[in-house]
Amino acid sequence: MSILLCLILEGMARLFYSDPYSPYPMLPSDYLPFTTPRNVDFHHHTPEFDVVYHFDEEGFRSSPAPETGTADRARLLVMGDSFTLGWGLDYDASFVGRLQARVREYQWLDAAYTAAYSPDAYYAYLVRNAARLRIQRCVVFVYDGNDLDDVHDNHWLQVDERGGPVQLVTRRRYIDYRGYPIPIDGRFDLLQVPVLRDSCLVRNVYHRMARPARSTSPSGQDMEPTWQRFEAAVKATSRFCAEQHIRLDYVVLPAPPVRRKDDWSERHQRMVDVLRRIPAPVLDLGERLSAEAYFPKDGHLNACGARIVAEAVADSIAPPQERLTLTDQASHSRLAGIRGE
Repeated sequence: MSILLCLILEGMARLFYSDPYSPYPMLPSDYLPFTTPRNVDFHHHTPEFDVVYHFDEEGFRSSPAPETGTADRARLLVMGDSFTLGWGLDYDASFVGRLQARVREYQWLDAAYTAAYSPDAYYAYLVRNAARLRIQRCVVFVYDGNDLDDVHDNHWLQVDERGGPVQLVTRRRYIDYRGYPIPIDGRFDLLQVPVLRDSCLVRNVYHRMARPARSTSPSGQDMEPTWQRFEAAVKATSRFCAEQHIRLDYVVLPAPPVRRKDDWSERHQRMVDVLRRIPAPVLDLGERLSAEAYFPKDGHLNACGARIVAEAVADSIAPPQERLTLTDQASHSRLAGIRGE
């Protein structure tokens, strides 16, 4: 009788309620707030865009048809949040995809979301994976809109001798690419049980009873501990890269004008100032992106904004006088063939 009642309630839930959880391109991690799935094509549809994110065997976003002949190039690791992932854009239209085509002396590895989404998580990922991936250069994109909030909502479980975290979790609830909630702070919850996590009834009840409010970071003096952790993370990243002879660059991406809070200018400038105190080049794009560079509703960079970022970064890390254009490279290859080189 109880089984029949459960089936009736489940049927009614599926009839009258929608699934409260939408899939998101991530998976749980044993040392990061989250990471990306491996060897998965994730379909992302909204009223503003309809795209597929291809994640390779390392969880990096890449082209579904990866370029060949890149094994002899220096490996450049890119870390950042959803902006760096190319949210809402085909890979070739994203700024990392454009950089891969434009600055061809590097093999670009897009670890956005693979290394989670905040500078403290990027450090933990870099320490664990830089040697294995044979990284020679690293470009970290920092977003002034919410990176500080992301650091605020992370718990550092283990800190190394450089003062950076090597294991951390988030207090936020996220949904993985299959639509399953990721446990908060790594704790066990009911939706880890397979029979329950697929139930529309249980998912709706759980969503209403266990859903935590999205954390809102404090302001003013209450944010000082978060600023200290932000600075500790970027300093530790700089030290690690120096020890490992990895060239490090930072790029600061601004929030879209319509989403900038009252303290945006102050927060943006302080973020830039913190980064400029470490021995690494900092490219500040705060004044280069207008409202037309973003999707109007979603708020991420559109194709125009991605092009502007790619051009600025390319000129920063590989100035034009030091870089062959694609046309120059093709001409050089033809000339080499004629000469028999």
